[in-house]
Amino acid sequence: MVYFLGAKEVFYFLHEVVFKEHQWFFYYEESLMTVLMHAPDIFGYIALVLVILAFVFYTALMFIAGVLFGLNKGIN
Repeated sequence: MVYFLGAKEVFYFLHEVVFKEHQWFFYYEESLMTVLMHAPDIFGYIALVLVILAFVFYTALMFIAGVLFGLNKGIN
């Protein structure tokens, strides 16, 4: 979703939602996050890591569930 909408637009939208009554405006190019973390480029890598971790956990859970249900077949 961020890929299609654009990282900058999503960034601005989330800050408007989170900081409704507080001034949050700053020059994006001068923010510490942009300078130190090379935002928004790093957000793509973070999203990729999260997707990979979710896939690994999902696969592990499905494997464990398969083993547990396989053990239950001999009881009947």
